[in-house]
Amino acid sequence: MQSMSLLTAATVDYVSQAVVTFKSARRHNSFQSFHIFVADAVPESMTAIREVLGRDAEWIHLFGPEDLGPAAPRYLQTFEYYNPFEVSNVAKYTGVLHVLKKPDAADACVYIDADTLFLGDIFPLIQTEAKTAVYLSPHLLGPLTGESEHEILVHGWINTGFSVFRRDNPKTFSILEWLIDRISHRGFCAPQLGMFVDQLWASSLPFIFREHVTICRYAGLNVAYWNLRERVLTMRGEEILASGVPLLMFHFSGFLPKNPEKLSKHVNLGVEPGSILDKVCQIYRNELLSVESLRLGIQGLQAIPCSKENLAKRMAACFKIHGEDLVKTIARPGVFSTLDARMAAASVRIRKIFSR
Repeated sequence: MQSMSLLTAATVDYVSQAVVTFKSARRHNSFQSFHIFVADAVPESMTAIREVLGRDAEWIHLFGPEDLGPAAPRYLQTFEYYNPFEVSNVAKYTGVLHVLKKPDAADACVYIDADTLFLGDIFPLIQTEAKTAVYLSPHLLGPLTGESEHEILVHGWINTGFSVFRRDNPKTFSILEWLIDRISHRGFCAPQLGMFVDQLWASSLPFIFREHVTICRYAGLNVAYWNLRERVLTMRGEEILASGVPLLMFHFSGFLPKNPEKLSKHVNLGVEPGSILDKVCQIYRNELLSVESLRLGIQGLQAIPCSKENLAKRMAACFKIHGEDLVKTIARPGVFSTLDARMAAASVRIRKIFSR
């Protein structure tokens, strides 16, 4: 693998954040190209975003739904029953496939969430570890607490905010098509129904495509609120370390710049003033301030509307299109619940025999 492209998928209102991610990536890495899939942009908004970005950002390649060609109808169909968060997760793999199919595509496409800060060069790690079709990042590298692990089981052991897809492996395209097919209509944000956008599907890749998937074991990659307790931040001179290795990438999921006391809106995890974590947050906060004019310049641009209905109605709309009743599929007795019922009935019969 000689070259890599970087891709993120962002809704119109997250483009400025994506630019921060890309600037930090460009500062520390040598990507062949940078691509932002503006997941919900109408053509007029794409034109406006390019104008606001200006010549200084010509190194960033933008594309929207109208640029997807034959893949556009299936992708746009998801707006009829998905909310913006759910659509964004379909956009990840749709965007990766689009980039890898370009005639001048790099040897691999690195997908990154638009709320990530690069602090180092990830190329040596990827060149060494990413030998298979897909390279994935887990939420945790080892045991932590029962509560943390249980939550991760519900939402997926793999965190899909970072992944690598190799163009030179023919299995890559089959895996992407499989993911897009499943997530495009079984990717609701509904943990209570056994679905959590793309992460549960991605978490099954090491089992379904086991010979073609590698799991990252490097502690300094994709550090975030969910793994900080196992990846302790320290300093070595001016270098920030995570579990004793250089911190290459920090994922600011749920970060609110106006609330410096908390790391994320998703958890009650404080940021101690003057700590190493505070230093990392301040770097990111300053980066976000540097694109404030861009954020204001694209604010209010038109986006393709997503469904605003409740989950039940959105799932019903999906059923009408795809002809698959997801609730019925989840609720019907599967092999495990059937076995459980048989075992319960057998235990009743045994108790009756011994009570005679």
